[in-house]
Amino acid sequence: MSEAKQGKRNSQDASDEQADILLEKIKAEKERLREKGIYNSGIKLIEPKDRNIQFFELPQNWSWCYLNDVITFITDYQSNGSFASLSENVKIYRASNYAILVRLTDLRRKNLTDGELIFTDEHGYNYLKKSSLHGGEILVANVGSVGTAVLMPELKAKCSIAPNMFIVKLSEHINKEFFTFFSQSSIYWEDLKRLIRGGSQPKINKNQYRSIAIPLPPLAEQERIVAKLEKLMKFCDELEANIKQGITNADQLLQTALKEALEPR
Repeated sequence: MSEAKQGKRNSQDASDEQADILLEKIKAEKERLREKGIYNSGIKLIEPKDRNIQFFELPQNWSWCYLNDVITFITDYQSNGSFASLSENVKIYRASNYAILVRLTDLRRKNLTDGELIFTDEHGYNYLKKSSLHGGEILVANVGSVGTAVLMPELKAKCSIAPNMFIVKLSEHINKEFFTFFSQSSIYWEDLKRLIRGGSQPKINKNQYRSIAIPLPPLAEQERIVAKLEKLMKFCDELEANIKQGITNADQLLQTALKEALEPR
């Protein structure tokens, strides 16, 4: 998987737009969002020299950059107010209510709503307006299972983020599935480990997360990588299902043999 993201297992297309041009488009997009008041202030990246990154050679039309270069906005549960005001205004319910508070544990299920959920009421949902979810956002754990990134599915239910995660909004020039695949790669995790702080309860802040290095291919190449990896994942799922079925068949055969051996007629 990492080799696919380094361009080693993909045939390069000379007609692809250079990643450098892609980054210029993202800068222009960010400027348009800034004019609308949608931006993060106080961004301070951690330089590569401070964490000993080894930048390997990329294909000619790729480019090294940082997550900060492809992210347009990051927010979280805490951005809505102080801990005291959040506690006062956001009530949590185990029984169904106005909106789902989405946790990492929910996102790990194939179907988010298949399992025990937590909810908030209409007042709590409106109070959390800075972190409401509509589908298509990247959600990233910033405490505990730090760095785990999942694409938020589109649901008919109203949703907002629970504590201990970031909402990451990507540029329109970045393929979301490519980004989530990248977030599973050794390249991502090795750099993340250099940035994580904390012992028994590891955590990462927004600036640290933005500082992670990413080898960026052209958009068309991102899409080809996603298609190749999705095909591979489908094959792996089918292989796993066949193995499970084989184990079931073997167990049934064993039980039949035991029955015949232990219950002679």
